[in-house]
Order: sequence, then structure tokens, then C-alpha cells
Amino acid sequence: MTETFETKLVRLRPRAAALLFPTLVLAASSFSVIYFFELVAPDLYQIVLWAAIVAVSLFWLLPLLNWLAASLVITDQRIIHRSGLFGLRKKVLNLSELSSIEVQRPKPLRAKAISLVKVDGQVITVSGYSRPKQLAAAIEAEASKTL
Repeated sequence: MTETFETKLVRLRPRAAALLFPTLVLAASSFSVIYFFELVAPDLYQIVLWAAIVAVSLFWLLPLLNWLAASLVITDQRIIHRSGLFGLRKKVLNLSELSSIEVQRPKPLRAKAISLVKVDGQVITVSGYSRPKQLAAAIEAEASKTL
């Protein structure tokens, strides 16, 4: 029995621009909580204030966990794309099954996405990474080595 070892070529994370809006909301709400915390006297208002703190913290924490878990791993034999909260969605594509690669803009005012088409017609779309044209060219070059 022979074992084939694969070499990890690169591991990429999505752009951190997805964290900009939640971080701005966290900063603005933190400053407003500091300002209003001294002004609020009754206990009922403080409970509402603490609930708002928890809600804003979750609004910031969930996109952060989603960003930390997302990755694109390119090895010499396959491509692994993890996404979702805690990286639960995992798509694996062997480079030998790769039919074509397209760089496209799915919607106006959105970042470009890479569509990886398998031989059987299944499409895996990868978006949110820097320099998609160079990334697509690197994947295509690596796929041509495996053929």
C-alpha cells in the first residue's frame, strides 16, 4: 500500500474588510454606553443597557468567528474551502477534477468571485479573497501540473 503525501502550498483568509462595519458599530455603541451609563439611574434602565451591550457584542463576535473560521487551502492535489460559523461548511475539490476556472463579478458593487467548475458540472464559488485573478491563475497553473 502506497501513501501519497500532499504538500500545503498556501492557506488564505478572506479580506478583513468584512469586519469593518461590525467594528464601527461596536466602537460607536461602546462610546455611547460609556456616556449613558452614568446618566441612567433606575435599575430597569441598567438592565436594558446591559442587554444592549450583549446584543452589540454578539453583533461583533459572530462575524469575527465567521471570518476566523473561513479559509482557502491550496495543496498540490486539492483545494479546500471552509466557510460558515466555525468553518462547518467544507468544500473539497481535487485538482484532477477541475474543468475550468472563471473570475466573475456576481453582483454590482460586489467583489470578484472565482468559480471553479468540476468535470461533472458542479460549480464551487469562492469569494472575498484578495487578488482573485492572480489566485485563479495560480490554481490553474497548479491544476495543469497534476494532469
